[in-house]
Amino acid sequence: MVDGGDGRTLLLLGGGSDVISIAALDDNQGIDIDAWVIDFARGSDRINLEGLADSDGGTVDLYDLINDMTPSNIGLDNYTAEYFDNGVVTSEQALSGDIKLLGVNAERMVSTDFVYGTDGSGWRDEFDNLINII
Repeated sequence: MVDGGDGRTLLLLGGGSDVISIAALDDNQGIDIDAWVIDFARGSDRINLEGLADSDGGTVDLYDLINDMTPSNIGLDNYTAEYFDNGVVTSEQALSGDIKLLGVNAERMVSTDFVYGTDGSGWRDEFDNLINII
């Protein structure tokens, strides 16, 4: 990951199967994402939508994203990110920005390019274990 210094982040996923998680790590501030992904490999890499909610409070899925996609962008302005504390949603954070998939036509993505679910706390446990928070 490279920070462009102006709010843009460049993600280099590398080989293997990678998952991009969009998540709230703080319960009192919104999320503004401007991520450029260079090497997203459809069929191998995926975008995790587990902790996101649509305008109706439901889980975000491909059907929701269709209206927010252009050939290279997935817009995130119409969603919120749930903040989990010990597996329980304690707040919803405003979400804005987009994910730019360079070299991938986002409008041709299918449901298997994403991770769905109703319990987004699993990624947080893995994150906390990774950096030895718990």
